[in-house]
Amino acid sequence: MRLPERVREAAERLQGVVVEHRPADWVIGFYDTTATLFYCDPPYHPQTCDCSGYQHTLKVEAHEALAAQLREVQGMVVLSGYQHPDYDRWYEGWHRRDRIHTCGAAAAEGKPYQRVESLWFNPLAWENLQASRAETA
Repeated sequence: MRLPERVREAAERLQGVVVEHRPADWVIGFYDTTATLFYCDPPYHPQTCDCSGYQHTLKVEAHEALAAQLREVQGMVVLSGYQHPDYDRWYEGWHRRDRIHTCGAAAAEGKPYQRVESLWFNPLAWENLQASRAETA
């Protein structure tokens, strides 16, 4: 596929998508409606990785504050990360789906290792996902 075609396809796919370069709490508060889907991919919980190589990290307290805000939104939330007991507590009642991921940097060095990546869906996101699956079945 040629570059202009790929750019056109990407532009069509991103119609209606909003990308903001603002603090997450502002974006969540500003855009929260029952029709909004928030995909949140925050920096790793500090106890799930050696985050020394990352430019942006969050302290546990910031993760907890994000969780508190996400639990209160009207809209749909899908959160990605690695499992941790804090997440089990903060996102209690949410649906979690896990998949095994082979870490790329280690694989490139011939030392691949696997981790379990997780997605958490708030109840509204989960209901909508199940409804869309039923429609396509």
